[in-house]
Amino acid sequence: MSVLVEEQLNRLPDSPGVYLLRDAEGAILYVGKAANLRHRVRSYFGTGQKLSPKLLKMVSRVADIDFYV
Repeated sequence: MSVLVEEQLNRLPDSPGVYLLRDAEGAILYVGKAANLRHRVRSYFGTGQKLSPKLLKMVSRVADIDFYV
């Protein structure tokens, strides 16, 4: 995980909203919504998470996180 992504994870609010996961070229990998942005987005990057192979591949490509509340 890049330093930029770590910083962005730390700035996520606990409020509801929409998040966009982007790759290094800025292409959108995933758009999601959450009642608690911090909890939901961090769940992709936590240790011990049982993610599907498809999600693991996507998460490994994340270079930027945008969110809207």
